[in-house]
Amino acid sequence: MLGRKVKGNDEVGILEPIIERYVLRRPLKGDYAKEIHAEVKGRAQKDFRNFPMFNAHFEFNEKTGEINGINTGYGILLNEALTKDGFWLPTITQARKLDEAGLLSNGVWRQYGIAVYDGNNPNQGVADKLVKEASKRGWETPILAPFKALKIVKTGAKIGFGKDSEGIITGEEATEYLKKYFKYQGNSGALRLYRDTIGSWGANWNYLDDSDSNGRVDWICGEATQKNLEVAVLGSIDSVAKQEVAKINERLSSAKKAAFDILKQ
Repeated sequence: MLGRKVKGNDEVGILEPIIERYVLRRPLKGDYAKEIHAEVKGRAQKDFRNFPMFNAHFEFNEKTGEINGINTGYGILLNEALTKDGFWLPTITQARKLDEAGLLSNGVWRQYGIAVYDGNNPNQGVADKLVKEASKRGWETPILAPFKALKIVKTGAKIGFGKDSEGIITGEEATEYLKKYFKYQGNSGALRLYRDTIGSWGANWNYLDDSDSNGRVDWICGEATQKNLEVAVLGSIDSVAKQEVAKINERLSSAKKAAFDILKQ
């Protein structure tokens, strides 16, 4: 039909909705990780300079090409930055799938959002606000909220629910999910959802602001559009190419050294 003009559209309409949707996974590493980190760090310094949450450890490791450290505030800002490119931090169920696929290594910890049990302590200010917002949306506690579903406002650095509620698990479903997959659970307030350094899952981390160099942000998700697939594939090719160039340079360096040694004899 290329080059032809199709006449008449009286019978054109929606046949059926496309239900299936494919989500890709890709490592957050290298130049893209560095760019995203710089953007998030810049926004934190500009809009949230005086809040302790954004004085916590959140650094780009030049040697590994990874982002080290994360907390609740940085996770929300990081997800917002990724969303501009069609990506997001994994939801709780997506993170579980990454783990089941053997892609989450031990020795480091990762955060994937927060669990809200009720409007009390720990973190009562955050918990109470989220419970009230949840009530307006008809959600029952407990609530398992990924970064994708959270927002933070400049005034007071207050955490709330965003427009995108994808990935949120609430009420009885959340209770059953916690029982099935989480070794550690809380029973009050707002607490962090995480995978610890030995591979156990928890929803009972009190301190929303904590972070250290053992924290990792190493995988992201995105809808499998042509653009995102191209970015992911090209990123992988670029990473492999850099590794091969490094190997070639190392071999050349060794060869030069060997040649100089022969000339000295």
